[in-house]
Amino acid sequence: METNFLNFREALSAMNKGTTIESSFYFPLLQEYIKNRSLLDTQVVHAHIVKTGTHEDKYVMISLVNVYSKCEQMEYAQRVFDHLPGRNVVSWTGLMTGYVHNSKPEVAIRVFVQMLEIWAYQTPHTFGTLFSACSSMQLIKLGKQIHGYCVKYGIELETTIGNALCNFYSKCGKLDDSIHIFRRNVERNVISWTSI
Repeated sequence: METNFLNFREALSAMNKGTTIESSFYFPLLQEYIKNRSLLDTQVVHAHIVKTGTHEDKYVMISLVNVYSKCEQMEYAQRVFDHLPGRNVVSWTGLMTGYVHNSKPEVAIRVFVQMLEIWAYQTPHTFGTLFSACSSMQLIKLGKQIHGYCVKYGIELETTIGNALCNFYSKCGKLDDSIHIFRRNVERNVISWTSI
């Protein structure tokens, strides 16, 4: 079966026939279940993934972490993450984002600490998620420490981080700090202006 243009129905049909399918077949299914927030269907696909040995594909499993997060099932997302082969920055950041979006920012911060302990690389998106966690808990001191980390590594002025910092300081009631970051931010976009 041609995998380049696989849609939801074709993927579901192939899975229901019990045939061995390529890992790319799972992506349209998982995307559909994100839209529908369908936990039961996600669990059925998850079982098929394990049964067929596709759980060794880290990209399929990272997608599964994302689906469980969007279905507000962080315990399942965490379980999948815990068994994930070859964790990378995308998987770590995805788990953190899931916790922030599911009103568990304190857990997202713990995940970040674990990420630091194993010396995993962080991206601007990782820091954006972290600043969001800090602002939701009004952790100004921790947010400033993370801001210092960004300054130390010369990434403070990246647009994504600058926007996240503006948003963080604004939500924490530190408008002067937010404006200072905004003025230093070289590449401003809609998010930059909205944060202020």
